[in-house]
Amino acid sequence: MVAPAFPPRDERHLKEGIRTLERWGLSVRPGKALGRRWGCFAGTDEERARDLQEAIDDPEVKGILFARGGWGTSRLFGRLDLSPLARRPKVLVGYSDLTVLFADLWRRWRLVCGYGPVVAELGRPAAFHAPSL
Repeated sequence: MVAPAFPPRDERHLKEGIRTLERWGLSVRPGKALGRRWGCFAGTDEERARDLQEAIDDPEVKGILFARGGWGTSRLFGRLDLSPLARRPKVLVGYSDLTVLFADLWRRWRLVCGYGPVVAELGRPAAFHAPSL
């Protein structure tokens, strides 16, 4: 789980979202920059890009979920090598700012991503319905 843009608004919702994923049998590995702050972002551009790149490159990571959207993901494009996803596709789920990333993956390699809730929303009561994910 990474935050390529904004940090979660409410840490309680993020923690409950992680617990929800773990109840579903998923192992959650938060990115190192997740708890950081740099202006309105979850860490510097370099820190956020490094977290996302590590998740992309790690063969043990089967999917990348996003803690929250925002408007900072596009700032990471010059710092990311997305080509490993063409060779080893992963499940990516999120929305909002992540649309720019998903659109690029579709344009370049026809990779399909999940337009769905971010992890922080999984911890909010009645924020979504589990079957939709």
